[in-house]
Amino acid sequence: MIEIENIGRMIERTIEKSRRLKEGILKAQWKKIAGKLSEKSQVLYIREDILYVVVENSSVLHFMELNKKKYINKVNEILNGNIINNILFRISKINENEIYDDMYIDNNNLSEEEILEDRCSNIDFNEMDIFQKIEHLKKSAEKKEQRLINVGYRKCPKCGTYFKGNEDMCKICRDKKNRG
Repeated sequence: MIEIENIGRMIERTIEKSRRLKEGILKAQWKKIAGKLSEKSQVLYIREDILYVVVENSSVLHFMELNKKKYINKVNEILNGNIINNILFRISKINENEIYDDMYIDNNNLSEEEILEDRCSNIDFNEMDIFQKIEHLKKSAEKKEQRLINVGYRKCPKCGTYFKGNEDMCKICRDKKNRG
């Protein structure tokens, strides 16, 4: 007998499996998570159960460090699970264009037409429901992955990160493997 599954549960399972989708959701929801400090901070990526965030200065770092538990709870609430157990902050300059450019590791390998196509899509996440947001993020991730593969990046079989080189896995996974 075929089991019928709730669409909401299917989406939750997809989110559980996709680190990139989780990162995309957190980037899209960062203002809701960090409030006014979202202008002074930015989600970088998720590795294992740690969320990496860049902050503008030491004052912001200090304040966010003091409120880390609150941010972890909000992140886990948005991701519907105990996904993040820690947040690590680092200080760096926040650039508005960096939020967009983060979609592409190597923009120099994209044609002007491809960059303009994505930038001119006039997407307003505030007008989308959660299903539309997930679909948009999924399509963006698929395009990004294909572009990276086309310019010589490889996908690490251990963690799923894309890297350049001829090695079997990314540097982080190789280092972990060598440490034993």
